Amino acid sequence: MLPSYTTLEQIFSDINKSINEKISGTNFLELIKFLLIEKLNSLTENDLKNLKLMPLNGKILEKNINLGNRKIVYKIEYFDKSVSIIKQKTEKDCLSIILEGFKSITIYDNTDHEKSIYSNLSKNMGIVLSLDTVITTKIAAKSILLSISND
Repeated sequence: MLPSYTTLEQIFSDINKSINEKISGTNFLELIKFLLIEKLNSLTENDLKNLKLMPLNGKILEKNINLGNRKIVYKIEYFDKSVSIIKQKTEKDCLSIILEGFKSITIYDNTDHEKSIYSNLSKNMGIVLSLDTVITTKIAAKSILLSISND
């Protein structure tokens, strides 16, 4: 039987304990991505509601968490309208997971802006991006995104 979680912080704490302390940066975020998506897939609809993933103000919930040996910042954003963000540079290593809805992303080559890769992400899919990655994103209306970065 799976443990019953009441907060996202408990899930992060659990995941952090299972990751070697020497792993950091994008490697740490990649491991969080796989472990978190696995946990989210195994939760029942009722468990998900109990996690209170919807931001209180209806738009953004942001929290800093100290996991002992690591610090992360997570942000849950609700998009009631579709949004496009064109050629933005990432400010930190970050992980983005789609909790609900849809996001398309174009990642540009840092040396040749004519080169790019494109991906569509839907529920329980995620992507890790390193610092100073140039991206264009389109987020569908009614989407909920979880972003995690090292602090």
